[in-house]
Amino acid sequence: MTSGPDLDLPAGARLLNLADAVKQIPDLLRDKLGRIALGDASGTLALNTAFLQDGYVLHLAPGVAIDDPIEIVFVGVGGTDAPPVYYPRSLIVAEAGSRVTLVEYHVGYAGAVGQGGVYFSNAITEVEVGQGAIVRHCKVQDESLAAFHLSSTYAHLGRDARYDNFGFATGGKLSRNELHIILAAPGADCRLNGAYLMHRDQHVDQTLVVDHAAPQTTSRQLYKGVLDDKARGVFQGKIVVRPAAQKADGQQLSRALLLSSQAEIDTKPELEIFADDVKCSHGATAGELDESALFYLRARGIPEARARRLLVEAFLSEVIGGAALSALRMPLEQSVARWMDER
Repeated sequence: MTSGPDLDLPAGARLLNLADAVKQIPDLLRDKLGRIALGDASGTLALNTAFLQDGYVLHLAPGVAIDDPIEIVFVGVGGTDAPPVYYPRSLIVAEAGSRVTLVEYHVGYAGAVGQGGVYFSNAITEVEVGQGAIVRHCKVQDESLAAFHLSSTYAHLGRDARYDNFGFATGGKLSRNELHIILAAPGADCRLNGAYLMHRDQHVDQTLVVDHAAPQTTSRQLYKGVLDDKARGVFQGKIVVRPAAQKADGQQLSRALLLSSQAEIDTKPELEIFADDVKCSHGATAGELDESALFYLRARGIPEARARRLLVEAFLSEVIGGAALSALRMPLEQSVARWMDER
């Protein structure tokens, strides 16, 4: 990863790899790294902390706005003898009034399948969004189909801060995407959206925890997935409303489309509400393609494969249309089309 003038960042913005950040901004790392995720006793976090290798650090000073998206690529390469293990650790600090859009790509080298594509990635990202700041964070997971991908993001939002997270997953033999969001001050708002397409014997897990710790906070969650062959999906979504978080507004929805009788989705939506003046909802649905809609398209001369593709694209259009970066929507739509063409 390069940094400094090579990235043409405005004054007050710094993007460094972790090794350079330790040398150049040690005080920031001492104050922030490991603090946002503090209190989580998960084994994946402890493992990453013990063996962290590298990652990126993005720091925005107060009022700094970056209009063009920053793109970061993580490439996993499998070993021929023993599969390698990666422990990337990243930190995003957006101070008061700043704004940035960040896109992460997690890919496998040449999309290798088999021994050459076997590796394990355990990525941890910590995000602090200051007062009135906006962070749009996108992640495209297209790892090797033999890889194991675990990712956890911890975000802490200040007053009137906004954090948008969008995830799109098609790769990995086993993948898990965790989000832990704390709405710590009034006016904090988060939007969590995601889409996934899995086939063969892939397993995908979406685990979300949104903590309304302050009054007048807002959260929205929308996840949609398509499962084919023997693929399995898991959605675990939890909204917590603390006693002091009056007038909190949290909504959660998970929907899955099963293209095979052997595909499976397990859904566990949760609400933990300890305040009495709130507006919260959750829902989960799973089903097959609408046979009447399929018949309607075929009756008008559209081949069955094309009709099925159109229905899947329509199913995912809502969540892809809500991607945190509008320029990402067309490439994602093309990915959906290619995935369906391969089916």
